[in-house]
Amino acid sequence: MLAVACLAPSLFAQPRVRFRGADGAPTVEPDTAPAGSAAPRRPLFDPYGRAGTSGAPDTPDFGNEGAATEPPATSSNWFGFPSRGSDDAEREPLLSRSIFGGSDGKPFRWEEFWSGVNRASVGYTWIHGGAGVDSVDVNNFDIALPVEMGEFFDTDRPWFLIPSFGLHLWDGPGGDEPVVVDLPSRAYSAALRGYYRGDPSQRFSLELGVGVGIYTDFQTLTGHSLRVTGEGVFHLRLTPDMVVSGGVWYLGRNRIRMLPAAGLLWTPNPQTRWNLFFPEPKLSQYLTTLDEQDVWWYLGGEYGGGAWTIRRADGFSDRVDINDVRLTIGLEWGSPKQMEVGQRIGFIEGGLSFDREVRYVVRPNDTFEPGSTVFFRAGIGY
Repeated sequence: MLAVACLAPSLFAQPRVRFRGADGAPTVEPDTAPAGSAAPRRPLFDPYGRAGTSGAPDTPDFGNEGAATEPPATSSNWFGFPSRGSDDAEREPLLSRSIFGGSDGKPFRWEEFWSGVNRASVGYTWIHGGAGVDSVDVNNFDIALPVEMGEFFDTDRPWFLIPSFGLHLWDGPGGDEPVVVDLPSRAYSAALRGYYRGDPSQRFSLELGVGVGIYTDFQTLTGHSLRVTGEGVFHLRLTPDMVVSGGVWYLGRNRIRMLPAAGLLWTPNPQTRWNLFFPEPKLSQYLTTLDEQDVWWYLGGEYGGGAWTIRRADGFSDRVDINDVRLTIGLEWGSPKQMEVGQRIGFIEGGLSFDREVRYVVRPNDTFEPGSTVFFRAGIGY
């Protein structure tokens, strides 16, 4: 009873707090302390108030005075490589862009199309035939016109539409002996190809391509004259100078429809590029600089040839593969930035063509194998 009596004055001195009034602010009833008492009024605390308002304490700083409040300008992804900044307010949905560039809903303008036309690529290949009965001399003329079509959906990388045309001149088989099998003197290829390559500086990127074309001597035209080709390869950057790749190449030929594509790219320094990639390995090394163009030399290999529909000498339609394997040595040139990433504006090369075959489908017994020989090839704009 004595303790209660001692505490009673201070208990009666506490103001009564109601948490919400008509206007949403805390209200205080009049002080009921005895007249003449000097008990101080306690500050009111609103647990629903905002920091900085009357009676609500601010959040402590914990010693972060002067700390930066802006997020870092750049970030890094796996393996520590820089990644593109992400600003949700500026990003667009994946399909908000058309595949022809620009935003959906905008009219297609031809002036924008022609502004993306790049320099034409022109190439020539000669494969020496020889003098044997199974010899075949080959001259190929190729031209392509890459057109940059703007960003590929929501990426910041362009894709390309590449119309191309090829003239293929064949001399053989022949010699002094009677001809048992035959090839027309010429055939053609006309194709349209789409190509996209992701940013090679990123940790992960894709390389995609698909083409549709007519491959024939135009003396016969069947459903087999239409060929589809393509490629799908992923690239995974393990270190700044090492990239692993894997995927498939679709050739659409009569004998080999598809090839696996896999390898390792190693660039130990800006003047060395070893692309140990099947089916087109290539070892490149800087040689010199001429008129602000870097010149590199290289060793390489590839699976060459193609497939066409033709009219045989007996008047019937047939399908033919002309295949070979090539080992090359050559020179290529371009700007320093182009050459460091494996691009170029011109090349000249020669080498050995072996494991050659001319394979027929309708009459497979007519298939023959020309002997190994040498070849020469050059191109501008590749």
